[in-house]
Amino acid sequence: LNSNEVIMPNGFRLKWGSTTVSAGTFQTVSFPTAFPNSIFTAQTNIESSLNRPGDKTDYSFVKSLSAASFQIGVGSDTTYSVRWLAIGY
Repeated sequence: LNSNEVIMPNGFRLKWGSTTVSAGTFQTVSFPTAFPNSIFTAQTNIESSLNRPGDKTDYSFVKSLSAASFQIGVGSDTTYSVRWLAIGY
């Protein structure tokens, strides 16, 4: 798990990173420090160098979002590196 954070002057916090997620599993991302008030959203995207034919659509998604952590899943039959971005305050 790789993660970074920036705190804006108005108190908004952006946290981002990447992790590996295998098909049929969920990867828990635990923030080094929780959002002190609330988390608005977490977004994910698959980082892929695979040259796969367009016979299917692979995707990533967020599950179990909280101020301290969230889970990432992939709709796929393979393992992917997934980048994520969380926004809160």
